[in-house]
This record gives sequence, structure tokens and C-alpha cells, in this order.
Amino acid sequence: HHTVKPMSLGALHAMIAARRGQALPRPEITRIHRISGGNPFFALELARAVDDADSASTAPLPDSLSTLVRERTGVFEDDVVAVLLIAALAVDPTTDVLAEVTAHPIGRILELLEPAEARGVVVLIGCQVRFAHPLLAAGIVAHATPVARRAAHRDLAAAVAQPELKARHLALGSADGDPATLAALDAAATATRAQGAPATAAELLELAIRLGGDTPIRHILAAGHHFAAGDADSARN
Repeated sequence: HHTVKPMSLGALHAMIAARRGQALPRPEITRIHRISGGNPFFALELARAVDDADSASTAPLPDSLSTLVRERTGVFEDDVVAVLLIAALAVDPTTDVLAEVTAHPIGRILELLEPAEARGVVVLIGCQVRFAHPLLAAGIVAHATPVARRAAHRDLAAAVAQPELKARHLALGSADGDPATLAALDAAATATRAQGAPATAAELLELAIRLGGDTPIRHILAAGHHFAAGDADSARN
């Protein structure tokens, strides 16, 4: 017997580039690798969705994977789905975080997670809440309504302290950019660039631009961050 391990980020990048005849930008490949868990079939399906949507950030879960995920996650009650959505959007979900964001006691959080754990959707390791596969988390997010997603991001923004995460949740919880959200994104972009993460800084500025903060200086800064991250195509655009 031979256990097939997940593909590495580099191998997945090469495979998708060979199939498409063109490489995807690194942020999009990184997202596909994260959601697919290194599974080449899942990754190819996600890459096809990017082709249709022109951007990995706006690409829906393709039908071939959406149906698969729905079979695992489409049986839960609304209050269970609401907790799973918070867990799927949080960077490091724990029962404490879920309790703080939802205002439920820990006991209630464990009760709500029980059916998802029984179906193998999530795994509880101490206080940590982990999805059995990243694709299941992506499916929970994809199947939520835009209103529910924005509300969950706003709740998370109120609970997290890290500037980058707070700014990202504020942005994703807004339909348009208020001055406070745009300022938070600018500050987070500056901080992450100083920490040596130009791709993340560019992504934060792109969020600000899409929310209405479409200024020449943000475009110039975002282009510089893209270039520093090795993404010349995005820098030119």
C-alpha cells in the first residue's frame, strides 16, 4: 500500500500552469493550495473556476465540488451553520473565539459543534476547532448568503486584536468603505509590508480600492507591493 500525500505548493503551481498553458499569480495559487489541501483534482476544479471568474477572490466553488461539500454540510440546522461559518472565516478558530463572537457559553458551542463533529466535518483538539478538510470550510462560506458572511466578518472584527485581521474582517464585512475601514486597511498594509509580506500588503490595498478607496497612491503602492512579491502581471495591471 502507498499513501498518496498532498502536492506541495510548487508542484501544484507547475501542474496547473501546465494544464492551463499559463501560470496563475502566486496569491491565487496559494489560495487554491489552501482550499484544496494539496489534492490535485480539487485544485484543477478550483483553477477552472478562476478562469471563469477572472479572480480567485471572486471565484465561486465550482459545481463539481459544491455538490460534494453540500452532501456533507447541507444537513445542519441554521444555528449550527452560523457557528461553522464563524469557524470557517476565523484564522485560528477555538471554542473560546466562537463563544466570544456568538455570545454563546462554551457548553452551547460544544453542543452546536457536536453534529458537525459526528459527521466528520470538524475535529475538536482541546479548544481548537479544525475542519476535516479545508474544502469543507470553503463550502460553508460559499453556501452562506452575502448578508450572513458580512455579518460574520463584522462580528469577528470586533473580537480580534491583530491589526491585519481586524482590517480584513472590517473590509469583508462592509459593502462600501467607510473612512475608518479604509484607514485600517492602509495601516495594516504598511505594517505587513514592513514585516516582509508584500503580497499581503497588496491584497489589503486591493480591498481598499474595491471598497471605494480608488486613489492613485493606493494603486501605486499596490503595484509596488505586487512587484516586490514577484507578481509582475498584477503590478502592471
